[in-house]
Amino acid sequence: MSTFITWSLWALLLSQFHYASAGNLTSLGDLFHGQLANLSSKAPGNNGPGRQNFGHCCRLAVNESLRIVNGSAEFVPGQTHLVGTVDDFLANPFPCDYEYKGGPGYPAQVYVTYSWCNSNCPGYSLTRPGRKGLNGWLKPLVLFIIPSAVFSLNVPRRRRINVPSRMFPDNLSSLWSLFTLIYKVPIAATIVTLDILIWNVIIMTFAGPMMLSGLYEAMLDRKIMYYLRQKMLTRSLNVQQRAHLLFVALFGCLDLDKAWDISVNLVQGLPMDNLRRRKSSTQPLTHTDTLGPFSPTSSNNRSYSDSRMRQMVQADYSVTHRSHIDRAKLKLQSALETQISFGSAAGAAVVFYCGNFAYALLELQSDYGRVYTTPSTGLGCRSLTLLVYACAECLLTLLWAAKVFELDVALGIQGDGPFEGSLGRITSICVKFVWLSAVAFNVFVSFFTGVVGTGFIISSFYTNCFCATPTSKEQILNAQIYWIPAAIGATCLLAATAYLGWWFSNLMRDSFKGCTANIDAFDPTDDYGDSGSESPGHRDHGDI
Repeated sequence: MSTFITWSLWALLLSQFHYASAGNLTSLGDLFHGQLANLSSKAPGNNGPGRQNFGHCCRLAVNESLRIVNGSAEFVPGQTHLVGTVDDFLANPFPCDYEYKGGPGYPAQVYVTYSWCNSNCPGYSLTRPGRKGLNGWLKPLVLFIIPSAVFSLNVPRRRRINVPSRMFPDNLSSLWSLFTLIYKVPIAATIVTLDILIWNVIIMTFAGPMMLSGLYEAMLDRKIMYYLRQKMLTRSLNVQQRAHLLFVALFGCLDLDKAWDISVNLVQGLPMDNLRRRKSSTQPLTHTDTLGPFSPTSSNNRSYSDSRMRQMVQADYSVTHRSHIDRAKLKLQSALETQISFGSAAGAAVVFYCGNFAYALLELQSDYGRVYTTPSTGLGCRSLTLLVYACAECLLTLLWAAKVFELDVALGIQGDGPFEGSLGRITSICVKFVWLSAVAFNVFVSFFTGVVGTGFIISSFYTNCFCATPTSKEQILNAQIYWIPAAIGATCLLAATAYLGWWFSNLMRDSFKGCTANIDAFDPTDDYGDSGSESPGHRDHGDI
């Protein structure tokens, strides 16, 4: 019985195929369940900008490429939209609005030229703001915008838009105070949102220089810690100089000059004599030292790796000096603990991004693109935007690293160099002008591709005739092969980079705690003596 039903279904299917191709057609509307029936030159509902329907445009191209002759479908002579044979085209699924998910049955390509598309389907197609376009704007919002906002809030900055204090009433006991919240809460939320958006725009525009500045700051902190440890081991710096360097290393991430001026007041009263002449202190350990790893700073102050630093002992000072030293240590430890750790600052964003990458990885397997419009494969406007943005950021980073503003020294204005005198000044001005012009151009390109291009992608503005390049079968097959390994590699690279930064941050914090604990200590095995001792005001910058 089952065999009879199977053969009956095959016979019915063959009869339908014979009907569609062997002379029983009356119009193109008989093909593909009426997809080509009653087509108008203008898509239904296309009543304004941003409402173009490129699925309807694809049907127009197919309609112009087919005709009915003696009840059979055939290609119009000279048509350029379809390739292959009519039988192959009719045997495959209808190409317009078809989402390829892999496997057999891939429909034929529908090729249109820019001139034809611009004449028949001008304009672009924007993502609908309502429920119909929910899938278009909600995914980028959750997968990209929100993690970027979370990450940007942890990046230190000099300026921010503060919410006025009058937006927060002193008390909510009166009816009038509750009534004012009707307009105060939206105003405060608008200010905070505007501040986050502006900061995200700045980060997206200057991402390369900001990462370079972060690496430069990390290397500078490492050099300061190395310099300070070496000078502490040789008793070359007094207590005030040690504390001054630690405060500058802690506060100088945004403004080194301002941090130096502020730290001058914080080190007042600290001893300025040379530790070479000091003896070790006989006072017992403080309460914090006896707590070990359970101290209020949640870390063992003696956990640093340098064995000589662990052997250092406190010098003997008067009660007044000891009080100033203890207060300076407390300020340094408290200031360090107020700094957000790298794991807390970058960990949340990394978790967001890794989760989003995993979600996007699973989503790729369900939709590899459409046939007639710009997908995520191939070199279209979307891919070109990302490439141009990456190139602009690389060039901007190189220009930022050049420090052309300081080339007046390198050009040899002083001395007998070829660029001395007026020639050197003219050359310096020309170099600065070229540098500023290049920076301004790359900033504009980075802003346009990074910020404006992101808006274009979210709003589907790239769905237009200029960007509508069809996706070939080979491109989609390559996407099936390489997209998943590439996504896994990107996620692993992101996690590895975050761990590397976390490791370096913990290393610097551990070194800082060690130098803070030994701010008034010296190495008892030091045999340098008083020969070659440095004056209290002298500071050797050779190692920096």
